[in-house]
Amino acid sequence: STVQAALTGWYSTYKNRIVSAYDIDCDCSIDTNLGAVRKYGFDASVSVRPVPQVLAYVFGSYIKSEIRDNVATSATTFAATAGKYERGAPNWLAGGRLQGTFGDLDLGAQVKYTGRRYLNDINTVQFDGYTVVDLDIRYSLESAGLAKTYFQVNLSNLFDKFYVGSFSGSLSAPSTSAFVNFGSPRAISASMIVGF
Repeated sequence: STVQAALTGWYSTYKNRIVSAYDIDCDCSIDTNLGAVRKYGFDASVSVRPVPQVLAYVFGSYIKSEIRDNVATSATTFAATAGKYERGAPNWLAGGRLQGTFGDLDLGAQVKYTGRRYLNDINTVQFDGYTVVDLDIRYSLESAGLAKTYFQVNLSNLFDKFYVGSFSGSLSAPSTSAFVNFGSPRAISASMIVGF
């Protein structure tokens, strides 16, 4: 009960992998058939609770995405996608969390790494990986007679990391229709949670 761990391998194949991307020029979504695609990888996690008040947790995932053939862009032309990663699929995800409970007070810190991703399916534009650290504190008001009531403060992106959070992507971007959304800067939020 002190240590829990899991390791899972997986493998998926697609015959007609359809991906969509929003096109800002036409204000519409463009669907692309990537044909045969295979994806495989593993997910691993370990959690340790040395005492009931402390929890440490780490996880990691490796993701391999491979487009099997070149994709037709017209009757006579093809995009060089064979052997390439699907757009938007990170190759690695990893992170961890440390959490402690001290009476009515819970303190937590977590870190998450997202690996490199490609903007397009021909893999000519790449976004580097990034790491984000978050902190949280929660105080229970149950001892004051307010059951299921908490005051919580979250500090997200502690080091104010500038990163690309998501993007539209395309078969062979860059193009005027491809755009990115930047991740949230450092932010603090406070909330009162009342259960009844």
